[in-house]
Amino acid sequence: MKNSPLSSETKTGVTKRKNRASNFAIFRSLLIVASAFFLSAPYAYAQGQCGYADAINYPVDTNIFHLAQDFGTLSVRHQGRYHTGEDWFGGRANNYAYGTPVRAAATGRVTYSSPTGWGRDGGVVIVEHTFPDGTIAYSQYGHMADLETAHFPAPYSCVKMGDIIGAVGDVRPAPHLHFEIRDSNGDSPGPGYSWENPIDLGWRQPTKFLRNAQTWLQPAFHWRLDLRDESGPITPPLQLDDNSLVYIDAGRLGRVTPDGRSLWRINLEKPAVGITNFDGLPLLTYADGEMQRINLDGTFSERWQTGVTLDSFVLATGESLIFHTPDKALAAFDAARQQIRWQLENIQPVIRAQFTGQLIGIITESN
Repeated sequence: MKNSPLSSETKTGVTKRKNRASNFAIFRSLLIVASAFFLSAPYAYAQGQCGYADAINYPVDTNIFHLAQDFGTLSVRHQGRYHTGEDWFGGRANNYAYGTPVRAAATGRVTYSSPTGWGRDGGVVIVEHTFPDGTIAYSQYGHMADLETAHFPAPYSCVKMGDIIGAVGDVRPAPHLHFEIRDSNGDSPGPGYSWENPIDLGWRQPTKFLRNAQTWLQPAFHWRLDLRDESGPITPPLQLDDNSLVYIDAGRLGRVTPDGRSLWRINLEKPAVGITNFDGLPLLTYADGEMQRINLDGTFSERWQTGVTLDSFVLATGESLIFHTPDKALAAFDAARQQIRWQLENIQPVIRAQFTGQLIGIITESN
């Protein structure tokens, strides 16, 4: 049987259906392309727009500039608020270093740039840095001037480590650079001072961050553990026989594997100043002088009180465990970690110590 010829009306309907099918196919192809673009865009954006920060350095020459106000200090000029960065001052001998070029600490993308970002307190530039492990940090440069020899970069432009991004401005109380490192909020210059502890709000101690990052970016680096507490006591981690580490951090005790994976974390009921080895198990020492053994699975074991208040860990010499006390003394506990074996008065807070087997060498906060 022959096919019947199509009427003009039927042909028109077939043509419309073909056109709709063709248009749908084109739309579907465009949708797939668009979806692929949007799915891949963040990945390409993070890696490709400005590159990785594979090195990092100070924004000013530390042979000329010195730290005038540290991170987290309480400011009398600002009603006792916390300082959210570090103030680097060039000194009177260098005419306060006004106009000295300020350089990007690392490669990154400019997320904020304004010569009037802080009004009469000068301009602000913020740079977003993506590190090779995918972590992101923001560096902020405040109290700057946009000079003919040191122009501010355009927002969303790329900068390399060492590029000039402004100059030290003529601001109160004297020309200096306010330098910050933070985890987020890269599009706002921030207050410079905070009523809340800046660590809890995502700010980091800049010098500590730079020194750590310089280590992370070395070829020999394998893994790292970021601690929440930026200003806690000097408490070295305890290395166990299997090379795992037990550490104290911001009111918590944790254990990580030799390759940096977390095994457990437990909250502490009060401040601790040291974690040492005692008869094959970690021994936690609290600031109020209480000792407590910790099982390898992260559970608490026996505890006892020594009655001696402590403010920082110094070192274990084998038989003795030596701490610094709030009344400026060194106190050495006996082998049983129960009683004071000896005490040495008039010792300033200790920042580093070494035991040679016969002598103890210490460096205090006053050097």
